[in-house]
Amino acid sequence: MNNQKIAILADSGLDVPADFVAKHDIYVVPLKLLFGDTEYYDRVTLTPEQAYEMIDTQYPKTSLPSAAEITAVLDKIKSDGFEKVLGIFISSGLSGTFNIARICMEEYEGLECYAVDTKNIAIAAGFNAMQAAAYIEQGMPWEELKRTVENNIGNSKVFFSLATLDYLQKGGRIGLVASVAGKMIDFKPVISCNDDGIYYVAGKSIGRKKSLEKAKSLIQNFGKDAVKYNLAVMYGGNVPEIEQIKADVMRMFPNPQYFTEGQISPILGVHTGPGLVGIALQII
Repeated sequence: MNNQKIAILADSGLDVPADFVAKHDIYVVPLKLLFGDTEYYDRVTLTPEQAYEMIDTQYPKTSLPSAAEITAVLDKIKSDGFEKVLGIFISSGLSGTFNIARICMEEYEGLECYAVDTKNIAIAAGFNAMQAAAYIEQGMPWEELKRTVENNIGNSKVFFSLATLDYLQKGGRIGLVASVAGKMIDFKPVISCNDDGIYYVAGKSIGRKKSLEKAKSLIQNFGKDAVKYNLAVMYGGNVPEIEQIKADVMRMFPNPQYFTEGQISPILGVHTGPGLVGIALQII
């Protein structure tokens, strides 16, 4: 029961599953992609499959939700009878979404708002929103909720195995990865977000198979002491190995409180390219 009338505001880069959003008091602001002169809304007017088809011929620009769009969602939350809003957003080190949302929330009248920078990306960031929804349903008080979600930020991790670095470079998101990648032949890094929410190389591998094994090894080590956890396997485009990867990960972590799988959102997929595999864990 949500007796405290708390809503969650999230951006689409969190990759919170649509069925979870529908069952909880989560409002999603879509990020945007511009292919040529046409603007698309992440997962609203553009699917992951469509995005991968389009990046074969043109690379898009990505853009933030406007202040007006964020305010419109806050208006909807208010009209739906909520009194407080917990905003949870992808890393400020990778996107300006957190900062523009924080400002809008601070200036909004009629709702008590609090914004959280997850310092993370995709479902590893999204798990913070999902777990917050569980806390709200359990009746966790507002002040404790804010503290707990902030304290949980470091408990989530995602490791991405990339098929290519080309798209990360095109999107200007290569950051700390560039200095390690160099010109190594068939270098397939495993990347993650560091404590500042910036992409870095978490594992070095030569070849696709070793990169996938490295990603599984890293997530297993991260969660080696976990008793309660949420688990996800995300991917981009067609990944022939995905069923085997899911089976391997489920053997490592057989009893997740929540498990999700599926295509990564277009706003993230265009930066990482087809063939991406992401394995994420949140320790509760």
